[in-house]
Amino acid sequence: MKYLDAPLKKYLADLGSALPAPGGGSAAALTATVGVSLLLMAACYQQKKSVTGCVGEAASCRLMLKKLAHIRNRLERLIDLDVLVYMRLDAVIKMPRDDVRRRARLEKALKEAAEIPFMTADLSAQAAPYGLYLGRHGNKNLMTDVGSAMALLMSAFTAARFNAVINLVRIKDRPYARKKLARLTEMTMTIQRMTEKVFAITGDVIETKRTRGEEDARGRKR
Repeated sequence: MKYLDAPLKKYLADLGSALPAPGGGSAAALTATVGVSLLLMAACYQQKKSVTGCVGEAASCRLMLKKLAHIRNRLERLIDLDVLVYMRLDAVIKMPRDDVRRRARLEKALKEAAEIPFMTADLSAQAAPYGLYLGRHGNKNLMTDVGSAMALLMSAFTAARFNAVINLVRIKDRPYARKKLARLTEMTMTIQRMTEKVFAITGDVIETKRTRGEEDARGRKR
């Protein structure tokens, strides 16, 4: 079945059951999809800004919306693809160990099982710069939404990285595995930096609103 077309309740029920899949990789893709959707919401409001458009650049805002929508579409497909590749891997693992076809099939299945969460991590990292842009230039009333989006993307990235690495370390093709692992390390540092910056901006906005709220309360008492 395709979870993307099924009720969310069905997905959550299966995720919380003894079924082998969906698991962490699929959940990571779903989490990233939600994070990107929040960024799309903030970008849509940004596009509707009167007079100035998207910080004076309506064309760049349209491009941002297009890019985020493309990332989300790809992530949506990974929710189900991760389930599919895991089931294939599970079937190969259960093959008799003396089956001459097992080794080659296991290598292929491990690469497939590593590639899907790797793509989730990569797409999460690709979305992060838009979160930083919206944090710096977007509507401050939506800053907690942007901060939440980055928290979700960071969580999705971390979960996806775990699921990619657990398969990469078992792959016999070490040049392939080392290349993927190195890229994951690079992406980790990049998305962490961006997330920390957005969290700092979010914290500043919250603090400003708290201070103003206290000032307003004092003013009403006078």
